[in-house]
Amino acid sequence: TVSLLSISKQIPAVVVVGIGYPKPGPAFSATWGGRNLDYTPPVNKAWTEQILKDLVDKSKAYGYEPVTAIGGAPEFLAFVRDELVPSIETKYNVSASDRAWGGYSLGGLFGLYVLLHEGSPFQRFLLGSPAIQFANHVINRIEADYASTHRNLPAKVFLSTGDSGDIPVTDIQGLAAELKSHYSGLRVDVQIFEGENHSSGPPAAFSRGLRA
Repeated sequence: TVSLLSISKQIPAVVVVGIGYPKPGPAFSATWGGRNLDYTPPVNKAWTEQILKDLVDKSKAYGYEPVTAIGGAPEFLAFVRDELVPSIETKYNVSASDRAWGGYSLGGLFGLYVLLHEGSPFQRFLLGSPAIQFANHVINRIEADYASTHRNLPAKVFLSTGDSGDIPVTDIQGLAAELKSHYSGLRVDVQIFEGENHSSGPPAAFSRGLRA
């Protein structure tokens, strides 16, 4: 998508950095455990136990190895900020003041977590169908806590979901309204894709999000 949009001059030149996992295998069979650990905010013991129980059932249904841990977003953010970003900057001609995080579903949830924390290494966020229902909308409580001590948030955020998916449109619109009302310097672009669901939404989210 980046290649096509760059060739057609719809976006500027972009260096895309993909973060993978050492386990071999296709698609989610290789990333299932890593995504559920790295992209989720920490929650209390009761929520952790409940979520892990649900993920055991999903893992069996999908034929994946069971998820054994969640809530690793603080450590993953530290890795991205303190190890990955400096490594990329030493190897490529990239801008320190114009970085973007692009993520879908849990990857979008992690993007929101990064947005709402001090020392974010990113200024732009492409967040497709972020899993904001995780742990009874814990990200909304994180946002409320952040808003209680912050009024300026210089960033550009693209939020999207499909109107036929399992991320409710009202949840996305409500979060966008809260972000807009709480912070100066923040630009929020919301896109609802007609006829798209959680599984069909990524191509539209990344195409529109990159251009936004």
